[in-house]
Amino acid sequence: MNEIVIGTTNVSIKEYKGQRVVTLSDIDTVHGRPKGTARKRFNDNKGHFIYGEDYFKVQPSENRTVGIASPNGGIVLTESGYLMIVKSFTDNKAWDVQRALVKSYFRAKQEKPPQYEQLKLEEKPYEYIDKFYKGQPVLTSADVEHFSGINHTRIDYALRNVCTEHKDYEYIADDKLVEFKKENPKYMRSASRLFVIFKSGFDKLVRHFGIKVETPKIMIEEKTIKDYYKPSILPTDDDYITALNVLKHVKMCAKLAESKPSTQRALDVAISFCAVALGEVSAINYCKS
Repeated sequence: MNEIVIGTTNVSIKEYKGQRVVTLSDIDTVHGRPKGTARKRFNDNKGHFIYGEDYFKVQPSENRTVGIASPNGGIVLTESGYLMIVKSFTDNKAWDVQRALVKSYFRAKQEKPPQYEQLKLEEKPYEYIDKFYKGQPVLTSADVEHFSGINHTRIDYALRNVCTEHKDYEYIADDKLVEFKKENPKYMRSASRLFVIFKSGFDKLVRHFGIKVETPKIMIEEKTIKDYYKPSILPTDDDYITALNVLKHVKMCAKLAESKPSTQRALDVAISFCAVALGEVSAINYCKS
């Protein structure tokens, strides 16, 4: 089947990089909007769209494969990109069209040719593992989907609209993603970019979707600190006192030996640093008690 009916409009099925997409012209047609409406919305808000996730730029040489009529290629939108474009369409027809496109077009089960099935690797079942980002406990969109049953595409869309980047979540790729995988060697899922979600972001998603989800244990522990952050490896009060006394004796010996003034100043600075550190550790121990 090369077309699908949305309301009274025939929409040609288009796929790009393994997922279904729509053109800006398709959106105008199915929603009954003046020509150029979707393009204006896209251009006005392009900074919020993520290339490779919300939209793609099809090259002229790819037109025939994708099914685009424009000789210059054009923009195609994924499900998340489409939903971002039409979120301000609030008339009754818009709601019906959105529902039909999402259920019957974007999420329709696609039949794969036999040769594809033969080559397709068996997918490993989802397995949750605790994850950290720069020492902080985090979840991924796949984790939230696992706990809530909500499609990860909806989760990603909600993150960008109800949460604050760098506070509730981070969108990581390239070098940041490499560091994330180093910090989480058990994380084996293949991804070129990733949402990592902090506790505040998870709470906002739960409220946004109006669901009751048991909060993952990693998110409710009062102090989740990775092994190399554990305070047990820090110097104790006795260590600082010993260092302070040693430096005092060194300074005294330096004076007796009539060392250069610069040496004494260096020792003074070292002693002051030890004293400050000792004060901080003592304050922490006092708060704990």
